[in-house]
Amino acid sequence: MTSDVPVTNNSSPSGSFDTPMAKIIVSAVVVVVGLLFSAVLYSDQADLYDSSFALAIVRQITAETAFQPFFLIASLVPIFLAAARNTSWLALAAGGLILLSVLMPYARFEYIDVTTGEIDGAHNSLYQLAGPGHHMPTFVSVLFLMLLAGVTAMFWRVRIGGLIAVMGAITTAFVWPTVFDEPPVIDDSALIIFPSKSLLFGYYIAWFGAVIAVIGEASIVSRLFGGDRSDDAAADAATD
Repeated sequence: MTSDVPVTNNSSPSGSFDTPMAKIIVSAVVVVVGLLFSAVLYSDQADLYDSSFALAIVRQITAETAFQPFFLIASLVPIFLAAARNTSWLALAAGGLILLSVLMPYARFEYIDVTTGEIDGAHNSLYQLAGPGHHMPTFVSVLFLMLLAGVTAMFWRVRIGGLIAVMGAITTAFVWPTVFDEPPVIDDSALIIFPSKSLLFGYYIAWFGAVIAVIGEASIVSRLFGGDRSDDAAADAATD
């Protein structure tokens, strides 16, 4: 007598890769490599520290400001929580990249010690551009949209999260002149150079995550992520 219940072979390579542990490991590798690469590539702030280059890079990532540990927790914990919940690779990639992008360099905004006239530090990530004490409240709106986009893509609806990220990226254009101490003025309006060389790769990583979220389900991208059905498709099926 044979059973009608299909037998699932979890020993296949694809099956073993599609597990919470595998997703946590991949997420950790991407996060560490991304943050280290960004810190080494844009080491302006680390160069100001009186320590070895390696320690300065670690400090730039973890303790550039007093709020940096909170920034890391707020951005990275949702990624690992989604991985532990075994969310789809598509949702994890899209939402994870969007959240990781807020920790990466968006721009350089140097601030000067008014008593000495010397450069005392610099904003780097989107979190620092919108961080407390940095007098950059205009970037709070962009930061909020990116956080909402990443969490939405991973835990709720992938495509909606991508669209929110697009809104955040476009909103950046309207607040970009505040990156400059004295932005160029044309016809009594601050010149918005968008996009430009002043936009660093964290900004483009946010766009990359948004694109994956918006077009991933119905394209080759979904097959590259193992043919997972996105959370959008699962939610739509549940309503049928």
